[in-house]
Amino acid sequence: MYCARINNLLIQEDFARLEKIAQQNRADKGRLLGGYWKNSEFFRATGYPLSTGILTDSDYELQRDRIKKWIAAFPESAAARISLSELYSNYGYFARG
Repeated sequence: MYCARINNLLIQEDFARLEKIAQQNRADKGRLLGGYWKNSEFFRATGYPLSTGILTDSDYELQRDRIKKWIAAFPESAAARISLSELYSNYGYFARG
């Protein structure tokens, strides 16, 4: 639920809200049910494309484009850059098969 909400904010290009949540996660060091760190789940959400089926190259490209828009809107954002690095890492595993 948390990951879907975060990914939906990225899809909606609500970068200001994403920045606020990322800052809160770093400051509060909050956890979700099950003990998962909110900060880790935030980057898990932004580092994978949201899909209801089998992921494709175009899903990753679209997610990359969204994150690059986030970086353009917030050039000093560490969260956007971490999200992009997570996406590239996840795409590497995807492409490798």
